Amino acid sequence: MNFEELKSQQEELQKKLAPLNKLKKETSKLKNERDRLNEIVKKTSADVKKLKTERDELNKSVQRMKSERETLNKQREEAKKVQEESPAKVSAPNSYLVLKKKIKNLLWRIETSGVSFKEEKKLRSEVDVLSKEAGTLEKQVSAKRILKSSIREASKKHQTVVGLAQKSETTHRELLKTYAELRKSRSAANTAHGKLIEKREKIQNFEELNKEEVGKLEKITKKIKSEKKKARELASKGGIKAVKKAERVKKEFEAGKRVDLRELQAMVEIKKKRKRK
Repeated sequence: MNFEELKSQQEELQKKLAPLNKLKKETSKLKNERDRLNEIVKKTSADVKKLKTERDELNKSVQRMKSERETLNKQREEAKKVQEESPAKVSAPNSYLVLKKKIKNLLWRIETSGVSFKEEKKLRSEVDVLSKEAGTLEKQVSAKRILKSSIREASKKHQTVVGLAQKSETTHRELLKTYAELRKSRSAANTAHGKLIEKREKIQNFEELNKEEVGKLEKITKKIKSEKKKARELASKGGIKAVKKAERVKKEFEAGKRVDLRELQAMVEIKKKRKRK
């Protein structure tokens, strides 16, 4: 079988198997589309995971800040209770410092002045009274300080809680949106995969029904490729001999004589080579 006959038979088989080629092209497109959608699913899944982690961390921070705010509120209530149980004078801090100074002076007098036992007893009794009063004032001063700081810090915590809660809500909405995108892309990917399976089954069925023609086409195509390769190898040797031989083969072919397929293809390759020059 000469080259032209091989080409003619190849074209005839290709025409008959055209539906198969169409199915293969459609399958290739579906595979690319499915793979593209799977990449989107993969990326969107990662986005969902990231957003979920971010939202959960924000919620943990909200709960932690609420707990800290609650602790501060308890401290404030305790400080209020102390103030209510023993109302302080307006000048409590100053009075406390004065009392501490008096106590210090009395103790110094007891230790350094050499007072009598009776006098020392009197002074120590006075120290006890002043110390008790100082203790009460100290509680008031401490309660006032705690009350002031706890109110300030609780307010800060509250603002932080509000900010974190808002951010968590925004992240949650974005998460729901991304979830919807994930479901949509996953559904599309599954649909594309289902269609791909159907196309592959059609290809398999078509090839089964046209097994003989498919086999013939493969053999002929392989033969043509092999002969073209040998022809290129022959043409690559070049030289005057090859050119003359190609011209002879061409004349014989045009005269309707039977020629070697390889030599005929070599003639084509030599002509191409000479044109490039």
